[in-house]
Amino acid sequence: MSAPGSRDGGLEGDIPAQGDLDRAVAKARAAFAWRAEVDSLSGEGVADGVRAEVTGSGGLRALTVPTAACREGGDAVARSIMAAVGEAQRDVSRQIRQSAAATFGEDSGEVTSISSSLATKFGFVE
Repeated sequence: MSAPGSRDGGLEGDIPAQGDLDRAVAKARAAFAWRAEVDSLSGEGVADGVRAEVTGSGGLRALTVPTAACREGGDAVARSIMAAVGEAQRDVSRQIRQSAAATFGEDSGEVTSISSSLATKFGFVE
């Protein structure tokens, strides 16, 4: 450890070169911009006339259940709702992965990590 007031400012080990710092800052900015983009995404799904819209985090934003979808009873309506929400979540999951690949590169560690998180959260990867 360096003494207070020493020339290296108290940093231990190698000090990164300016180019390394610039790349790290650019990567961090891209990550913040990408995250803001994900927050603005929405997914849509339809099943048996039931329409669902979810946010970028997968939460239900809107649900439309037409009267015709109710003719088979409550259990059928519930299945249709769940199927429509699942389709909407698959849709937003695809969008998130495509956005990550465009931002970070298809073969990047970020896309691998994001894909793994999507699989854990939504139960599938596309």
